[in-house]
Amino acid sequence: MAGSVVNKSTKILWVVETDSGPAIAHKLAPNKKTPAAVDADGVKAFDGTSISGLIKSDHTSWWKVTSISNANITEDQGKLNNDCIA
Repeated sequence: MAGSVVNKSTKILWVVETDSGPAIAHKLAPNKKTPAAVDADGVKAFDGTSISGLIKSDHTSWWKVTSISNANITEDQGKLNNDCIA
């Protein structure tokens, strides 16, 4: 099973996959999930909006998505949150 990202926000996200050679970044539209063929390895907001999580707050760089994790990006009053489920 591959890593995946569920975008439950109104923002466009970058999703990167690195396992198949050179890194490839895909845009993920609001209210969409990465296709099954994409093994998501990282996620960040397209517009540079910070994403907070359990470990870091206001993180603007890439969030690592481990091999069998789902990164659920949610939004609350314009702020993005990463609720990662392994």
